Amino acid sequence: MSRLLIYSEFENERLLYTCAEVFGRRMELEFVITQNEDDFRIYTGYRLNYSNRDLPGVRISPLGILSEENIGKDWPDYFRSNGSEILNEDPREWQ
Repeated sequence: MSRLLIYSEFENERLLYTCAEVFGRRMELEFVITQNEDDFRIYTGYRLNYSNRDLPGVRISPLGILSEENIGKDWPDYFRSNGSEILNEDPREWQ
């Protein structure tokens, strides 16, 4: 199994769950989350930089949802199509 080192400035249940779902279950990758920049820089395997820091590897800039501590009161708009929930836009509003 391949190993992925993920750099993040924080580690919480949301980040762990998301990484386990995406990388562990779906991609079948072993992953480790680190907050140590030096360890991340010298690692020679697959790396994912989940921060706004200038580090090597693929970077995904966080938007804040995984680091939030509360569930927001504002739920995204969605509609149903063929039994699936589709977020944000209703194609009936496209013009």
